[in-house]
Amino acid sequence: MNPEKRLKSIPTFAKRISQPDKEYKELKLELWEEARRRNCDVNDLRLAVDFYEEIEW
Repeated sequence: MNPEKRLKSIPTFAKRISQPDKEYKELKLELWEEARRRNCDVNDLRLAVDFYEEIEW
């Protein structure tokens, strides 16, 4: 992507980063429901997620 095009796309990327999408909202709701079921704080829950060892840029 050339520098001019990259500069024009910054507002789009900023919006995507700053506004939660549908998947985020669904996960948040599931976590709150699970915390309620377990009678604990949502921050005490841990996700079983595997992270990449290396990220290719």
